[in-house]
Amino acid sequence: MLTQPRLSKKWVWIPLLLTSLSLPAWAQPVRELYVSADSEVEVRPDQLQMRAEIFAEGADLAATREQVEERMRTLLQALQNLGIDANKMQAGSIQVVPKMHWQDKQPPKRIGSRVSRELRLHLEDLSLYPQVLEALFAAKVDHLGQVSFSYSKAEQLEQQALTQALQKAQAKAQLMAQALNVRLGEVMTVRESRAPQMQPVMYRMAAPMADMEAAGGRHKALPQYEAGEIKVSAAVDLVFRLQEVKTSE
Repeated sequence: MLTQPRLSKKWVWIPLLLTSLSLPAWAQPVRELYVSADSEVEVRPDQLQMRAEIFAEGADLAATREQVEERMRTLLQALQNLGIDANKMQAGSIQVVPKMHWQDKQPPKRIGSRVSRELRLHLEDLSLYPQVLEALFAAKVDHLGQVSFSYSKAEQLEQQALTQALQKAQAKAQLMAQALNVRLGEVMTVRESRAPQMQPVMYRMAAPMADMEAAGGRHKALPQYEAGEIKVSAAVDLVFRLQEVKTSE
């Protein structure tokens, strides 16, 4: 009767040992590709916000206040005559600051008052900007503050900048994958490294109107009408999974 040879134990344990050293699929190292991209969108502004102030000083508070009120009424009427909606103009409340005279060892004495009122204007038709400036100068405003140009559809512009940044990042990843002879897998993570930011164009007239007129006439002191372009930028970081390209032998 023939009997089959029995295998040695060492030949049984060797394949088991090799099997235990192999890593499961979930434990295999993941190859990743990191890419960054940014985008910038430019657009012409279609609106502006500006501030102007009228003030006067005098010993008689009532007369000084009436002087400021009359000049403000004239200015508001001139702006309405240009077709600007009254809801787009906000004339602030009257501000009164006493003028005091200080003398050694004597109580302060009030010698007058400074009365002021501020106007805030939201202009949606930029073609009226030159006429608005002329109306401000005609009313002899004492200070023209910050003029800020902006875009009414800012959210739409921010979405456009973000979309373009994502598209640029994906195109860059595909180019790098082709050059490395690997296949681009799914997106693993997406991060905004810089949220969409709008950079409005601003102008400021620092000197009071009286000083500017004394320097050579009001028309020479007019600020630049052209606001340029508004820029909106965004930046993203993406991580892609990489897969090897199988080539036929």
